[in-house]
Amino acid sequence: MKNILFLMPTSSIAGGVETWLDEIYEYLTTEKFEVLVGLLRGQQFNQPERYRAVHPQLKTIEVDGRGCNREGRVRALMRCIEGVKPDIVIPLGIADAYEAGIRSKQKGLDTRLVIHAQGNLEPMLADLRSYRDGIDQVICPGELTKRVLINWGGFASDRVAHIPNGANQPIYNLQSPISSGNAKLIRIGYIGRLTTLDKRSPDLITLYQELEKLNLNYQLDIVGDGPCFAQLNEALGKAPQVKLHGALSRQVVYQEIFPNLDVLILLSSSEAFGIVIVEALMHGVIPVTSRYVGFYAEGLVKENETGLSFPVGDMAGAAQQIQRLAEDGDLRHRLSSNGQVHGQPYTWESSLTSWKMALEQVMARPPLLSSSPLPKIPTTTGRLEQLGIPASVIDGLRRLRRFLLGSPIPPGGEEWPLFYRHHSESLLEEISQVLKDLDT
Repeated sequence: MKNILFLMPTSSIAGGVETWLDEIYEYLTTEKFEVLVGLLRGQQFNQPERYRAVHPQLKTIEVDGRGCNREGRVRALMRCIEGVKPDIVIPLGIADAYEAGIRSKQKGLDTRLVIHAQGNLEPMLADLRSYRDGIDQVICPGELTKRVLINWGGFASDRVAHIPNGANQPIYNLQSPISSGNAKLIRIGYIGRLTTLDKRSPDLITLYQELEKLNLNYQLDIVGDGPCFAQLNEALGKAPQVKLHGALSRQVVYQEIFPNLDVLILLSSSEAFGIVIVEALMHGVIPVTSRYVGFYAEGLVKENETGLSFPVGDMAGAAQQIQRLAEDGDLRHRLSSNGQVHGQPYTWESSLTSWKMALEQVMARPPLLSSSPLPKIPTTTGRLEQLGIPASVIDGLRRLRRFLLGSPIPPGGEEWPLFYRHHSESLLEEISQVLKDLDT
C-alpha cells in the first residue's frame, strides 16, 4: 500500500487549502493509499486540537515546534517523517519541511518530497528555487506558478505539473435577483482565511468604510478564521450590516452562505488558484476580486464576462464595482449566468484523478538525491548555540525543558513560517517582475 504523509499548519482551520486536504484525503484513502496528516503545534496560533475538531475524519499525528528555533523545527519534522517512513511527504505551506524532507532522504530514507505550491509569493518561490535540487516534484494549482518555476526557477519541465483545484456542485440555489437601485439588499460575502500577507483580510475594514460612503443597502458576511479575526471583530463586530461567522464547515457554507450571496469579494495580493472563486461561479455568485498575482494566467475571472475586478488594495474601486452590480440588473444576470457555465469544468473528480496519476509517477521514480549543499538560512541563536554545543544536543535539551517546564520562551523566528525572510530585496524585485511578465 502506498503511504502518503501530509504536513499541515493549524493556524487556520478553514480555507482553500483545508478544503483541498479534506478532498484529497478522502479520495486517496478510497484509492488504497495509506494517508496520515502531521498537524503542526506552535506557541500561539497552531493548535492541532482546533483543527481536529473541524476535520475529525483525518488520521493525524502532531509535530511540536514550541520553543524551537529553525533547527529545532526542522528536526521535529524529520522525526515525524522518519517515524512514519512515507513513500511521499507533501508539506502544505511549511518552509522548514523542504530541508527536513531532503535531510531525511540524505540519511537514507526512501521517500520523495512533493511540494504543493499553493501561492505566488516572491519569497516562497525563492525558497523553492533554493531547494530545487532536492525536490522530487512540484504540483501547482496555478498556471503562473508553473511558468515561473520552469522559466525562472530552473526546474525541469517534467518535475512541475499544473493541476487546477476543483469544487463541489451547489446543493441548491436560493438566490433571488436584486432589483435595480438600492431598494433591496445586495449580499456580499468573504470566505477564506483571515490573514494579512496574502489574503489581505484587514482590507475588509476599509471596504466597509467605502461601502458606507456609497450609502448602499448591503449585507457583508465574513466566513473564516485566522490571526486577523480579533482585529476584524473589534473593528466590525458591532456594525449592523456585518456578520462575522468564524469558521464554518463546507456543508454549512454550501447550505446557508453561498445560496444567499450575490457577490463574492476576494482581496488577495496573490492566489495560486482560488477554490472559493470556482465555488462562487458554480453558485451563480459574482466574483468581485483584486487583480492578484495569477489573475490573468489562470483566467477564472474574466473582466465583465464572469466577474469584476479592481487593483489590489483599492477598496474604493472594489466598492464601486459592487455598486455597479447593485444598480445594473442586466449586468448581474449576464455575469452570473456566464460564471455558472465557466465554472463547470473545474470538478474535484478531474483534479484528484490528475493528482493520483502524478503521485504514482513520482513513486515510480527513485528519490531525487541532491549533491548540492543545502542553503544556509540565517536563524536566531541562543546561549547554547553561542557556546558551540552541537545542534542535536541543544534540540534534546530544549525538548526536555518543554516537557518539564512548558515553553517559557517564544520560538526562534516566526511560528512555522510559510517562507523565509532572508532573501534580498533585489531578488524579490526580480521575482516580482518575472511574475508580472508571465501573468498573461
